Amino acid sequence: MINTFIQWMLGIIGVLICLKCVWTFFFFDSLVGLANNLWGEKFTIYIDIFLRVVLGAMFFYLAPKTQQPLIFQGLSYFTILTAVLMVFIGRKGIKHYIAWVINLPPLLVRLLASAGFVLGVFIIYWSFMMSV
Repeated sequence: MINTFIQWMLGIIGVLICLKCVWTFFFFDSLVGLANNLWGEKFTIYIDIFLRVVLGAMFFYLAPKTQQPLIFQGLSYFTILTAVLMVFIGRKGIKHYIAWVINLPPLLVRLLASAGFVLGVFIIYWSFMMSV
């Protein structure tokens, strides 16, 4: 029961990642405005860190049940590592990162969005190919 719930949550997270990447690919300017507005709030970083830790825990919990456990464990470690790094970087560092991404060439931003889309599709596919 709990495995099925987590499986569906991972599928939904994969769909959300794909939608964000499609939005970035076509409407990058509006996404930058949204990111600047969201990171103006103090509580946003705590929500982001919490969600990354939860996602990493979900990856780690479900990794043995997938056909590719090492990949999901790697995603788990990477996701939790980014949450830890966000604690040290802080809101100011994230704002600098957003400013850096804004100045990237549009083709590179679209390439990064395409890589994120592939990650989302991977998560969707493998979340429903698990042995529950």
